[in-house]
Amino acid sequence: MARSSERLKAAVGVVFATSTQANPKCKIKIFRNKTVDELLDCNFETPGIPLKADIKEVVIGDNLINIMKVKYKIKTD
Repeated sequence: MARSSERLKAAVGVVFATSTQANPKCKIKIFRNKTVDELLDCNFETPGIPLKADIKEVVIGDNLINIMKVKYKIKTD
C-alpha cells in the first residue's frame, strides 16, 4: 500500500528547552514539511533547534500543538 500524502500535511510540533536550569523556558518549533520519523531519526541539525537543546515532547496535529502551548505556557504571535 502506498503512503498517502495526508501524513505529510499534518503539522509536527517539537517542544524543547535550550537551557539546563531547574525551570527553563520552553519553546516550540512547528514543521509542516517533515514527518516525525525524519525529525527523530535525523543526523543533521534541524533549523531553529540547537544541537544542545533538551527535547521535551514531539506531537502531531494542530490540536495537540495548541495543548502543548498551554501546558508549557508558550506565547505566540
